Amino acid sequence: LLSVDTGITVTLPCPIAGNYQIFTGSGNVVLSTSGTIYADWFGCLADNSTDSTTAFARLFYAINTTIRSGRIFFSSGTYLTGFNTAALSTSNCFQLCVGLVILGQGTVIKVRDSANFVSANYSAYGLIFDRCSRIKIEGLRLDGNATNLVYDNPTGQGAALGIGLYGCQEVTIDAVEITAFGTDCLYISADPTGATTHSENVTLRALRLTNARRHCFTLADCENLDAHGIKASGGGTIYQRQAFNFGDCLDIEPNNAFTAVRNANFTASSFGSAYSPSLASTGNQAMVWQVSFHTCEFTNVSNRAVQTESGNRQIRFYNCRMNGEVYSDAELFDSCTIRVTDLVYQSARALTLIGDSRQLFDRCWI
Repeated sequence: LLSVDTGITVTLPCPIAGNYQIFTGSGNVVLSTSGTIYADWFGCLADNSTDSTTAFARLFYAINTTIRSGRIFFSSGTYLTGFNTAALSTSNCFQLCVGLVILGQGTVIKVRDSANFVSANYSAYGLIFDRCSRIKIEGLRLDGNATNLVYDNPTGQGAALGIGLYGCQEVTIDAVEITAFGTDCLYISADPTGATTHSENVTLRALRLTNARRHCFTLADCENLDAHGIKASGGGTIYQRQAFNFGDCLDIEPNNAFTAVRNANFTASSFGSAYSPSLASTGNQAMVWQVSFHTCEFTNVSNRAVQTESGNRQIRFYNCRMNGEVYSDAELFDSCTIRVTDLVYQSARALTLIGDSRQLFDRCWI
């Protein structure tokens, strides 16, 4: 082991070593060359009992300071982690990385103690990426460990995100499961200031997003999103205990004058919420263009299956099934089935047209 004392920073080339701890001590290691990097080098332990928060911080710092790239391998097993901070830094996320590959092998990254994440200043992160590009994430499960949490004031809490992309470009996420985070399982937005860098060219494959306390998937900013085989369910599950009509399975939500959603395509995906809409398009709808769903399913028998805001005429549905009310100003429904069974939310309407009601329905069954 190389022991680095407090206040000392050691810079060295990427070691040639196996998947075991090689660094210890409370000082910092900075890698000067890229290569194959094992999380366990820095003291991360996938034993489902060791708090690896500090070790994760050393991993982030070692990569973010100079190389900002590499192939990072996580061991099989469960890492316990969590960050008590509301601000992103070089020690709690990946920042400005280019060409980063993150690979798991039966790996779980789990928030260590969800009971601590009920204050407005606490953020429980899984993996956050700040203005990174050419990123690939594969073979991970992220567990927010918030299954039994009840927030007194959900809208005032800190973030609790499984994977967050802030102003990132050319990102692929494949075969990843994210569950039970206090706000969002997956969050895609602009840079942290929300004013300078868009997220672009994001590919999602075979994701499982379940039991978010707020939204399973928030799409606040992205240009060119290709999502296939997404299965999302259980958005808004925490709020049913406190009568909040808040929390969707998929929320398309540009939230200021800069953030925008352009050319987002979802295929062969399913969205199912129990308490709030399975698909909601809210926020600044003037910043939403060309969103399409192909062969997708939206299920919600206690609320709306689909809810898009008045004035949003840029969403299209092709060969989709909606089990629950559709409340929409979307542009096109082509070969879709809209069905209401045992609806307990509002009245038993299958379809409510809003806005100027210029939607086109072609070969649909309602």
